[in-house]
Amino acid sequence: MDIDTGIDVHSDDNFNVRAKRIAITIILAFVLPALVLGVVYKKQFQRITDPTAMDMAQLARNLGGGKGFTTYFIRPLQITKSKDIARMPDMVNPPLYPSFLAVVMAKSPSDKKVAAASMFFFWLTILPLFALTRRLFNVRVAQLTILAYVFSVMMIRMAVTGLPVTMAAFLFTTMCLAMYHLAQETAVDEDTPISTSKVARFSAFSGALYALCYLTDYNLLLALLPVLLFIWYVAGRVRKLAMTWFLIALVVVAGPWWFRNLRVTGNPFFGLKASEIAMGTTKHPGLSLYRDTNGSSMLGYIQDDKSGILKKLVVALDVAYQVVPVWGQQWLAAFFVVGLFYSFKRPGANAIRGMTFASLLLVTILSGVFTVQIGSLAVFAPVLIAFAAAYFVRMLTDANANRVVTNAVSALAVGIIILPFIIFAGTARSIPPRVGLEAEVAQVVGNNAIIVTDAALEMAWYGGKRAIWLPLTEKDFIALDEIRPVQAIYLTRQVAPGVRSEHDYSTWSNVYWTFYTRGSRARFEAIEAGSLEGFQLYRDMPMEQKIAFLRSYAVLLMRPDAVKR
Repeated sequence: MDIDTGIDVHSDDNFNVRAKRIAITIILAFVLPALVLGVVYKKQFQRITDPTAMDMAQLARNLGGGKGFTTYFIRPLQITKSKDIARMPDMVNPPLYPSFLAVVMAKSPSDKKVAAASMFFFWLTILPLFALTRRLFNVRVAQLTILAYVFSVMMIRMAVTGLPVTMAAFLFTTMCLAMYHLAQETAVDEDTPISTSKVARFSAFSGALYALCYLTDYNLLLALLPVLLFIWYVAGRVRKLAMTWFLIALVVVAGPWWFRNLRVTGNPFFGLKASEIAMGTTKHPGLSLYRDTNGSSMLGYIQDDKSGILKKLVVALDVAYQVVPVWGQQWLAAFFVVGLFYSFKRPGANAIRGMTFASLLLVTILSGVFTVQIGSLAVFAPVLIAFAAAYFVRMLTDANANRVVTNAVSALAVGIIILPFIIFAGTARSIPPRVGLEAEVAQVVGNNAIIVTDAALEMAWYGGKRAIWLPLTEKDFIALDEIRPVQAIYLTRQVAPGVRSEHDYSTWSNVYWTFYTRGSRARFEAIEAGSLEGFQLYRDMPMEQKIAFLRSYAVLLMRPDAVKR
């Protein structure tokens, strides 16, 4: 069944109607997002808490400070690729979002600026989303789409986390807009000439945007097949030209980073993130492999634990299945699924829908072998919301109901869209300020000190010190200490025996407990004698700091020569 949801023809349109539509559009695109983000930011935000956001923030600060793409958050697994702990290259994160953050935070890095960056892209996504929906369907669908997007609770949450999700969503939506123009240029009769220059331009633009998507979120490379199939399908008799320019742009934009990753990590496409394929399993629970100093290749990890990886994939799919409908406005998700059985007449509409849906499925399935990142799936939300809104409007139009009924149903739809946000805004609570002592520890140790800690991300971002994530075993600690002597060990209550944590800190639990209860008279029970030789419980601090350490149940062990004089 064909559904004609092309651009409206307004033969009887007048100035007042157009002015009203423009006013509504301005409110939806500019005023409403500002109010929504303002409410959520004020009620919920005090600091960034997401580990990925914190990691990218400290990386951006180093980049902006002229230290290059180096990290202060050092995963022990990284020494299998580089022994330069003082200038450890980052091996896990893609470069685009940290580069943007480096510009934003050039003068004064802060949590607020990190959140502001992701909120900026949340708003910026509205522009290509409205343009795409307006061209594919009509103003009414575009306005409903923007309304549903702005009030999507999951997307709003993503916007204030400081994550690169909103940047990736903006780039993907813009890519879909470029692909729409490509489809328009090639949707002609056999006898009608096609502008090869425009095909090349839109194909190259799409390829460059897809490369930028990948350079924002590695998982989006997993959507390459649906994207290539879209180009092949819509380009028709000029598909070779379109495919060539798409791939050229992709390689030109992403190629330098592939070369860099290959040189630094041995894996051009995913870097050290490829090791996550073995994590989250019984053999390597959580992200524990990052705390190991013995690495392998991606293929080696797969061969080593095939059954564990398959079990992890099943769990990941279950998590994605439960979460995905939420960010797409749950009731609109039903319209999207049903709408898959209908065909839109606008050139490229069905292909864009199919490409986006296939990308979502493929990224959901394949990214499950790494670690579940709902943000990677939320990238597709704006475009999927647009198609759900289009089918809802089509159903409402086909009902041929009178104006009263139509307005009532429309009002009900708007209410259903806004209600989850009202509930969320009314119950949201701000996250309490941090009680970590990273800044205090940073004041004690020397400028170039290497710190081993379970709070390595916090130490890297808030303390501004090179911090090694607590090694998995004693041998891992010794291996790191031999490369460059560790000056301080900072242990939080997360390593205390009996404290539930997503990470296994059993190696360090007894060390923490022994030092915390018996102080400098402690004997090492969990780590062999000699591996912590020379470390002392640091006590030479003002009473105020001592009280702070006691209240936070923290332990700071130091070598005497590491104390800042």
